[in-house]
Amino acid sequence: MFTPRILSAYDATTQATLAAWRENAGIGEALAYPDDTRKLCISSGRKFVAVGALAELHSQLIALSANDSTLDVVPIASLHFSFLAMSWGLWDEPDEAPAPQELTKLFTQHTAHIPFVISQLRVVPLKNSLILAGVPDVQSFEARHAFAQAVLQSEWRSHIESRYAGYEIPPLFWHTTLARANTHLAPTKMRELYFAYSSRIFDDLELGAPQLSLVNYNWSRWFPTAS
Repeated sequence: MFTPRILSAYDATTQATLAAWRENAGIGEALAYPDDTRKLCISSGRKFVAVGALAELHSQLIALSANDSTLDVVPIASLHFSFLAMSWGLWDEPDEAPAPQELTKLFTQHTAHIPFVISQLRVVPLKNSLILAGVPDVQSFEARHAFAQAVLQSEWRSHIESRYAGYEIPPLFWHTTLARANTHLAPTKMRELYFAYSSRIFDDLELGAPQLSLVNYNWSRWFPTAS
């Protein structure tokens, strides 16, 4: 069963991050702000509306970012959960991207009827980020694996291999980034928010079949492809 392996990875990542935070109270070096935040990639997933504890956490992250220019929080209208990304951000506008007919056909074959439900959600800290991570339903887990293998046999192979260089394809994590700091380590108040929500219970996300889209890094530019 895949669930224990996924949860173990989240726990290991959490412990590694907490160790790094304990060793370094400061934020470390500033990171260069990426100059390609508007670039579009081919990805898939679904947008969602935050409720309950997740809505509270997001609201507090937005409030933090109002007084800390190093924080980059996903806009509320752009909250999304990724299914699988197929490329890096390479295109300025949708009409510059290659027509993904083969990719669309493969995507529809593998994902048209999956429920895409994410449960056992928790906040997982990275050194300078907070992500929302969880466990998929069995159909979605199997569909993503099958779709990724199909992409590896298609003309999009080089794109997905570049996107996940150094990681297994598909990746083990099922997650979305909520906020990141443009510093090597998260600032104190961001860390405090993690601890405040580390044991909170988040509602399952019942997302419905994922959508193939052209998106930028945080989905604030979002162009669903024709199915």
